[in-house]
Amino acid sequence: MTATALAVTVVVAGACTGSGADKNGGGTASACTSPGVTQEAVKVGVLYPDTGPFSSSFQGFRGGITARFALENSRGGVHGREISTIWADDQASADSNRTEAQRLVEGEQVFSVVEASVAEGSSALYLEEQGVPVTGVGPSVAWTQHRNMFTWSSLLSQGAVTSAWGQIAHNLGGTRAAVLAVVGVPSSQELATTIAASMQREGIQTVYQNLQLDPLLSMTTLARAIASSKADIVTGVITPEIWAGLAPALRAQGAQITVPLFPNGYDKETLRSGGSAYAGMYVAQVTAPFELQLPAHQEFYAALTQYAPEVSTQQGQLALNGWLAADLMLRGLNAAGACPTRDGFIGALRSVLQYDAGGLVRPAANLTDYTLPSACLNLVRVDSSGQNFEVVGDAPICGQVQPVS
Repeated sequence: MTATALAVTVVVAGACTGSGADKNGGGTASACTSPGVTQEAVKVGVLYPDTGPFSSSFQGFRGGITARFALENSRGGVHGREISTIWADDQASADSNRTEAQRLVEGEQVFSVVEASVAEGSSALYLEEQGVPVTGVGPSVAWTQHRNMFTWSSLLSQGAVTSAWGQIAHNLGGTRAAVLAVVGVPSSQELATTIAASMQREGIQTVYQNLQLDPLLSMTTLARAIASSKADIVTGVITPEIWAGLAPALRAQGAQITVPLFPNGYDKETLRSGGSAYAGMYVAQVTAPFELQLPAHQEFYAALTQYAPEVSTQQGQLALNGWLAADLMLRGLNAAGACPTRDGFIGALRSVLQYDAGGLVRPAANLTDYTLPSACLNLVRVDSSGQNFEVVGDAPICGQVQPVS
């Protein structure tokens, strides 16, 4: 996983029924004339970085989408329609993100969009104005500002923060935090600031902060600064590779780091590449840990094997994020009925109180209030060998969602 990763489809069975106009559909639901909807298929756009410096980090995401839609198509699709995907490459560029969103909506006439990008904020207002449903990963505040944008994982909110990050650090014995974020990835800086605010609410002071961290910076220099601050927590949003270099440098400087806690890096491939350097690292995320081996995990693995064999590591968060983004899109299409409209999709999915994707989202996400961050986090830790993750605790850690000034 690189620094830029932070940044990170059947035939109608019968006649359509129902009525009502979609402001973007150009007709009535009984005629099934919404954009991208035919008797045979629903056209869904996928907007993500397929080329450029972010591309390698998003290949797992594409594989997860491919597998989930292919599995649904093998079962007959949604209301007898195949899911057809149109892929769009935004190159992780703000300009390209907006341009490609317009191409999908106005040129390709897609019904909806699945999205994962570090530049999604550039097209967010346009997609909302067009009434286009969007599902995807929620790494930025845009996902809590637009009613048409759906995610199971809102780690950021403009007006609120969960105390869960602080509770985890406090329970692990942390008292003083060094907060880091990678330069050039605004969402990483936003999330690092949010984590720091959560910790502050639990009485944990930020004693060192670098939100413009250059991955080429000497790890010795960085470790010396953190050690001088007497921090016992290192947190924020950095790549696992940075932590693999920083951890031994901190030990060499005599730093006593007891809580290395991050929202990213939950990937078996990462451990294979870094060895024992990752031992003791904690990762918190909103999905059920792979180590629980739920039936939904087994379905996910089997679908990746059959439909996306290019995904080399099945126990990877990026592939799971792609799977969930597609699954959430399917949930909305099913709820929208036999002749879906964009408005109908958004209204139906916004009424879902519990979305858990068969247990993969733990606890279930409440989609009715999109303005608040996820309150609960699942915690895993890298074992002493540095080769495996292990689940910490019997249940997610749930904090209080509190306003921020």
